[in-house]
Amino acid sequence: MDFREIAYSNQILRVRVGSHLFGTSTPDSDTDYEGIFMPPVEMLFGFKSCHEIDLGTVSKAESGRNTAEAVDYKVREFRDFCRLALENNPNILNVLFADDESVMFCNEYGKRLRLSKFLFPHLGCVRRYKGYAMSQMKKMKIKPDNYERLKSAEEVLSASDRGDILVEVVKSRGERIGGTNPFKDLGAGKHIQVGDIFLERGIKVSKALSTIQGRLERAGNRSKMWEKFGYDVKFASNLIQILMQGRELVSTGGLMFPLAEASLILDIKRGKCTADEVQNMAEEIERQIDAAEASSPLPKQAKHKDVEQFVIEETIRWTSDHDIF
Repeated sequence: MDFREIAYSNQILRVRVGSHLFGTSTPDSDTDYEGIFMPPVEMLFGFKSCHEIDLGTVSKAESGRNTAEAVDYKVREFRDFCRLALENNPNILNVLFADDESVMFCNEYGKRLRLSKFLFPHLGCVRRYKGYAMSQMKKMKIKPDNYERLKSAEEVLSASDRGDILVEVVKSRGERIGGTNPFKDLGAGKHIQVGDIFLERGIKVSKALSTIQGRLERAGNRSKMWEKFGYDVKFASNLIQILMQGRELVSTGGLMFPLAEASLILDIKRGKCTADEVQNMAEEIERQIDAAEASSPLPKQAKHKDVEQFVIEETIRWTSDHDIF
């Protein structure tokens, strides 16, 4: 079964998402799309299954970053999309509430889905948006620390004999002059942790060094960002963006695009705010979300039965319209 062909022929909605949807795109921004396709009979009643199909095209610069010519295009099966929307997945809700200018393709099924968008949000979104924001906060803070530890470990191992055993080097030379030990020995039978990677204690320095250098190389352009700003500005902008969207959803019951605070998010992405300023901003928005929850127009519980009925009706309509039986 050609899932790519199914995604094209059964597509009901295609939306431009990411920075172009948010109003935070720059000339270097790549283009992201999210789509939805209806399942064929083999997926409805047979053994075939596919939740998501990648129809994107790759274009990478030497740094490893996507170029403006790259197209990220994911197409999700209709029933799975509705399940994720009911769980208040932030990226999925963005598709439902996208502005008309961002809708690249929409047939009658896509129109009915977009008209039903208010079936999906509920106060469970508070947990989802805060959880996603917390993951961005963690990445914003931890990755620079990991990078520095990896660079320190590379320095220590580069000065060591390539044939030495890692654990012995860690014991004898791990302490840097004027610094701290970048290695964390987790004990016999376990591993040695360096930043966000774990190395076997008994491997040779040559293998450990190769692994660490490979990890640093994959960091690519992000390492320059950490060195310049002291934190990851991309994850910082994601953090504020998702919290602002959560605040809007809880306060109004919906989402509007492009984002009203797009210029602020761009300033954060450009490194115009310190890490402390971003954290203070995030904490304040979280307090605003908590305050808005009591008077929110959103229902307290998910509308499982209503959404399920909608999914059943649309799936039956699809099978009828396309003479599947």
